[in-house]
Amino acid sequence: MKWTGALLGVAFGILLLLMLVPLGLFAWGIGEWAWEEHPWVLLALFPLLFTGFLVMVDRVKRSATPPRVSAQQEVHPGIRVHAIPLAGGMGFVFVVGFIAMFWFGVPGYRPIVVAAWILGVALGIVLILWRRRRG
Repeated sequence: MKWTGALLGVAFGILLLLMLVPLGLFAWGIGEWAWEEHPWVLLALFPLLFTGFLVMVDRVKRSATPPRVSAQQEVHPGIRVHAIPLAGGMGFVFVVGFIAMFWFGVPGYRPIVVAAWILGVALGIVLILWRRRRG
C-alpha cells in the first residue's frame, strides 16, 4: 500500500495542473484582448480592486472579537475534511475521469491535456521526493 500515497501525489499534481493551465491561458488571452480593445477598463480595474481589498481588510479588523477563554472555544473533536480517507485510489479514478472529460469533450484542449499530464507527473514526483526528504 506504499504506492497508494505516491499514486495520489501524482494524481493531485495532474489534477492541479489540469485546472491551473487552462485558467492561466484563459486569463492571458483575455488580458491581451482587453488591453488592446479596452485599456481604460484594465487601468480602472486595479484601483477598484485595491479599494475593495482595503474595505475587506477594514471589515475584518472591525469584526474581530476579542478571544474568549472558555471550554466552548475548544475545537470539536469530530471529523474534519483531512480525515476523510482517499485510500483505494479514488483520487486516481477522479483524475482519470477528469482527463477523459477534457480529452473527449473538448478535442482542441488535447495539447493542453498532454502538457498538463507531463507537468503533473513531474510535479507529483517533486512533491513525493519533497515529502520523503522532510519526513
